[in-house]
Amino acid sequence: MAESDDTMPGNPRPRHRRSWPSIAGTAEQRASRGLSRLEDITRLISEWVWETDAQGNIAYVSDRVTEVLGLIPLQIVGKTFAEIGTFLTESGEELDINWQSPFRDALFKTRDNSGADKLFLISGIPFYDAETWAFEGFSGTAEDITERINTETQLQINQRKAEQANQAKTEFLASMSHELRTPLTSILGSLGLLNSASSNDMPDESKKLVEMALRNSQSLLQLVNELLDYEKILSGELEIELSRYNIHEQVSDVVENCRGFAQKYSVNFVLRDSVNPLYAEIHEFRF
Repeated sequence: MAESDDTMPGNPRPRHRRSWPSIAGTAEQRASRGLSRLEDITRLISEWVWETDAQGNIAYVSDRVTEVLGLIPLQIVGKTFAEIGTFLTESGEELDINWQSPFRDALFKTRDNSGADKLFLISGIPFYDAETWAFEGFSGTAEDITERINTETQLQINQRKAEQANQAKTEFLASMSHELRTPLTSILGSLGLLNSASSNDMPDESKKLVEMALRNSQSLLQLVNELLDYEKILSGELEIELSRYNIHEQVSDVVENCRGFAQKYSVNFVLRDSVNPLYAEIHEFRF
């Protein structure tokens, strides 16, 4: 019986782990190239990268910090985070960071070289000596959220202003409606009495004027009442009840209401009667 050949197809020879590094050169050369690649990566990401020593002193910051703070890395290296700013809670109180455990998106407030406040979300993770497991420091990133926070704050301010303006508008409409309704009710009462008490003694022309004034006052009172429906219109909650009306009668009322104003400008309305009555489902005052 023939022995199997590991080199034949279907029986590939097991691969052994390589004993040489993926980056050629000495350890110092590989470390230099690795650091160079790391620095290239830090230039590509939007956050700035930082690292501290075991005492919390900042030992490294990426060049991105110059864009967001206007400071060169040498102006920050050697300082602690407490020396350049303050960690805060969401409510704005000072936050104590546990520098022995990983943390994520901690709010940090500092100032740039112009003195303007800047806000960052900082995340960090501790690192240890590979042989002794002694704590050596922290490394992490810092994301600039100043513009986002300012935008959200401005939106909240605008929303509060809009709510206050809306409340003031509602109160104004309610007050105005009340102030207008009171004299209009009195006018309607007086016109109603005048129209009924003097209907026989009043000339036809005067009677028409009183009737027109009475109709217009009723329409005006209806408009005042509908001011209170403004909020319902905005919210889409206004319900309009339709009824069957004779279009000719509605148009005739409109013509009579406008006739006095039209005569002032030498305009005369002519309304022709229709042979057959025309009906439509409409609202009495909204057509």
